[in-house]
Amino acid sequence: MGEKGSIPAASTILCSLCSPSRYGPSASRLDRRLRVLTDDYEVPAEACNTWHALWHGLAALEESLHSHIHLENNILFPRSLSN
Repeated sequence: MGEKGSIPAASTILCSLCSPSRYGPSASRLDRRLRVLTDDYEVPAEACNTWHALWHGLAALEESLHSHIHLENNILFPRSLSN
């Protein structure tokens, strides 16, 4: 940070608010818990269409979360800190 009363650099704010490890542990726990509860998103044979949609939606949510974390950790954070 700069002198007393100065505005901190954008990279300082980014690092403190959105560190790359921000989602990691909780996202991993959520992934594991969802996989256990859904039997790895295996839809039971007797499942209705709503059940199918829910399981497929949860699997898509997990994939989207992984993409989001990758984008932040490996592309956006390094880029913001290099400027």
